[in-house]
Amino acid sequence: MPDTMRFLAARSQYGYTDRLDRALFNEPEAVAASAQAELTAHAHRLAELEQRQQWEALRVQLQRQIDWLYSQRLRREVRSSVRALERQIARLDALLK
Repeated sequence: MPDTMRFLAARSQYGYTDRLDRALFNEPEAVAASAQAELTAHAHRLAELEQRQQWEALRVQLQRQIDWLYSQRLRREVRSSVRALERQIARLDALLK
């Protein structure tokens, strides 16, 4: 079944309309709802990919800092906190992948 015609409504609170008498004057037909949904899904996938890539870069930096901390003479409580930090980073890894 083909999509119905969609026009930007003259009153913005209504979003889109399929009636020319309620559409914005001289407004071209909007993208079909199915095409808009596809474009939105694609944009979400790209945003998630970018977020994962940014996290991976940050993850490398965090690991370098953790490695540096382990190279220092740290009190037991501090080492314990560093291990807790590693567990939290691993949890973030799981959530962001």
